[in-house]
Formats: sequence, C-alpha cells, structure tokens
Amino acid sequence: TPRRPRRVSLRRNSVQNVSASEVPISKPRTSRRPSVLTPMAMMTATDFGGALRLGVRFAPISGALLDLTLDEGDADGVAVVMRMRTREPAIDAYLCEELITSCINLCRGLLGPAFKEQRIDLGYAPPRHAARYSEYFDAPVRFACRDTRVVIARHWLSVPMPAANPDTARQMLALCRAQMPSEQPPASIVHTLERRLALQVSGNPKLTDLAAELHLTDRTLRRQLRAADPDRHLPARQP
Repeated sequence: TPRRPRRVSLRRNSVQNVSASEVPISKPRTSRRPSVLTPMAMMTATDFGGALRLGVRFAPISGALLDLTLDEGDADGVAVVMRMRTREPAIDAYLCEELITSCINLCRGLLGPAFKEQRIDLGYAPPRHAARYSEYFDAPVRFACRDTRVVIARHWLSVPMPAANPDTARQMLALCRAQMPSEQPPASIVHTLERRLALQVSGNPKLTDLAAELHLTDRTLRRQLRAADPDRHLPARQP
C-alpha cells in the first residue's frame, strides 16, 4: 500500500536556518478553519475530472494560500499548477509542499489508496536532500521548473465519484459560488460583517478573527472592504 504523504515540509530543516521573522508559523494565532464545501462538492461530481475542475475553481474557499490553475495540455496528463500570489522566497517551498501533500491526500480520499501522482515539478532549486523527494512522494520530482505542479495521469479523470448526484451537485455548486470572494458583490461583504458583528454579544472581535470565519485572509478581507467603501477607516494590521 502506498504511503500516505504527511502534512510536513521536506524543507523544515532549511527554514529553521533563516531569521525568526522568516520562519513559517505552523500554528497561526488565528485558525483559518478551512471550508469543507469544496471537497464535498468534488464528491458529488460525475467523475474525477469534473471533481478536479471544481477543486481548482473553488480552491480559495478551502483555505488555499496559493493560486491554482489547471493545465490540461501537459504531456504526462493533467496538471494542477500552483503559484504564489506574492513572492516570498523564505516560505515559497514550505507553502508549495504543504499544498502538494494536501492535494495528494484529497485525491487519495476520492480515488482510494491506489492513486499515485504521475509527476511533481517544483519551481525552485533542489536542496541538499533533493534525493529524498522522489522517495517521499513516490513519484518523479523535478526541480528548477518554470512553475510548481502536480501532474495526474489522464486515466484517473474518468473514475466515477463516490457520491455523484446531479441534484446535490447543483446545490453544492451554488453554495461554493456564494462563498467565493471574487463572485460576491463588493457591498455584500459589508452586510456579511454587520450580521456577524450583530451576533457578537460580548467583546470586540478582531478583524483577523472575522476574516478566518469567512475563510478569507486578513489582506483579502481588507481589500474587499476598501472596494465596498473606500472612505471606511480600517484598523492597522496586527504583526
């Protein structure tokens, strides 16, 4: 039985050598509480190909910290391409590898333990322990590529999903659309926050806490609030 990837970064030793301000925080002070809507929607798709497209499209509501796209023209299959929204050299590898292991675990949850990725490309130079990557992921791993991607063989795309149901799929799609920040009218985020604040009977919640409840980053929530009301004063970001 193939070993299941653990949610750790192979570069955890290397990131310990940088300054404290650059070290990725494995347990942030504010939990993101990723949404389960995306995996549930994927389960109701007709086949894994449809599920994969849903997963990439609605990745933002699942807590993904990178932008995902789907490249169906890869020579070895279909590729999930991962890109940082902003360049952060100290943590690029950490975030990419964490998301790769999450994607692989999700695929195995949908397809069973026999699933194995076809190839992994990493968009950064190989570390000293590069030889361990192929053993860890149980797939060919290439470094210094144009982008970071997980390639999946095409024969997996036609595998039926365990909970395929057209009616449920339509309902899940509507829920996912409603949760997508980019598909909400700018003013709706203000009304959403007002409703959340009305339910807070004690204390003054931090903006970071409200962002986590909405499955958004602090930066994304601030951007949407400014778009809805440019004159609104927002508190300074917490370090």
